[in-house]
Amino acid sequence: QKCFSSSAAHELKTPLAIIKTNLQVLELAPEATISDYQAAFTITKRTVDRLTAVVDDLLMLVTDGSDELEMEIISLNALLYAIVHELTVVYDAKNIIVSYDFNKAETFVLCNNNLAYRFFYNLIENSMKYNRQNGKIVLSIKEDSQTITVVVADSGIGIPAEALSAIWDAFYCVDPSRSRRL
Repeated sequence: QKCFSSSAAHELKTPLAIIKTNLQVLELAPEATISDYQAAFTITKRTVDRLTAVVDDLLMLVTDGSDELEMEIISLNALLYAIVHELTVVYDAKNIIVSYDFNKAETFVLCNNNLAYRFFYNLIENSMKYNRQNGKIVLSIKEDSQTITVVVADSGIGIPAEALSAIWDAFYCVDPSRSRRL
């Protein structure tokens, strides 16, 4: 139960922060235009849809497991662009430059869209969160006849070699005090 609660809180925290940030930006901008409101609405609506999917997935975890994941064909390129667009609002003050190195205009995969979104969202969010002021992120997709490789490379603070074996542990952070601070 404690593990489930921790997972749920972790999955819900950032989308709620995005919604709050969008609302605060509009609140603090008396000269906001209709276009500003429309952009904030679009991001907020997409984020609420993601929150709904997270809640559905969390509820599925506590069922008997008979529910199968819904698989669909998605564009990895479009997925990565959408994630960066959403997170840029939260990490805008860091002035991080994101560039893309895709060997195809569109790379499609068959997967569960919600899980793929959360997987790449966590990677990209960490690359922004733990990056330096005026840092850089390069998102790469390389596809050949056998494999698709996605790389999230950044100019951030990195992970010490001795901590690499622990990165697959749920919610692992090299320096817990740094995690709470960020």
